[in-house]
Amino acid sequence: MTCKYLIRRFLSSLVILLIVFLSVGHFAHSENESAAAANSIIWHFGCLPQKSEVSHTFYLPNKGSSPLAIKEIKSGCSCTSVSKIEKPIEPGDSAAIAVTFKSGRYRGAVTKTTKVFTDDPVNEIYELTIQANVIKKDEACGIIKLLPQKLEWVNDNNIISGDSIINIANTGPDTLSVSVFHQPENIINKIKLPLILPPDSETDVPIKPKPANIISFEMKGTSITFAVIGRDTTIVTMPIEIKK
Repeated sequence: MTCKYLIRRFLSSLVILLIVFLSVGHFAHSENESAAAANSIIWHFGCLPQKSEVSHTFYLPNKGSSPLAIKEIKSGCSCTSVSKIEKPIEPGDSAAIAVTFKSGRYRGAVTKTTKVFTDDPVNEIYELTIQANVIKKDEACGIIKLLPQKLEWVNDNNIISGDSIINIANTGPDTLSVSVFHQPENIINKIKLPLILPPDSETDVPIKPKPANIISFEMKGTSITFAVIGRDTTIVTMPIEIKK
C-alpha cells in the first residue's frame, strides 16, 4: 500500500471513528421518547491489558419538559463501578454517568452492562454497555504491539511526574497509520502522532505528563486510546496508573 492510499484510508477512518465517538458517547434523541433518549448505548475500549482500570463517561440528556429522576443504577458486575446522580435531571440538561471497568484476569471479548432506572414513562430502563478485548501481559493486539501496555506515574502533592516512552511495533506485512483517538489533555502533553509505520518495523514515541493539578475523578480510569489503521481499523486503550 502506498503512503497516499494509507493517508486517504486514515482520513476516511478518522471520520468514521468521529461519527462512532459522537454516537456512542451520547444518547440519541427519538421522537417517540418523552424524557431521556435511546435506551441502549455501547462503548468499546478495543484491546485492553489485564489488571487494568479504565473509565468512560456516558451522558444522559433530559429531552422532556419535566425533571427526570434517576431511581437506581445497577452495575453489571463487581468488576464495574458507576458514579452517582444525586439530583433529578432538569429539562434541557444532561447528567454524566462514569462507568469504570477493571479488567482483572479476564481474557478475550468482555461485555458488561449497567442499567439505569428512571421515572421516564416511556423508557424506564437505560442500558450502558462497555466492551473490551482483554489481552495478556506483553501480548500484541493483532499485528500492532504497544509496550509498555500501560503507563505508571506518580502523584506527588497533585503534581504528576514520570516521563514515558512507548514502543509501537508493526508485526504485520502491511503499512499502518497510528494516531491518537483520545488522550486526557489536562494531564498529558500532545502526543506526536499520527505516524506511518512500515511492515515489520517499530518506533519509540515519548509521552509526558503535564505538571497540573488533578482531581480524583479524572485520576480514576485515565487512559489513552490509539487508532491503528491498515486494511482494518484497530482500537487500543493504554491505561494510566497514577500512584501516590
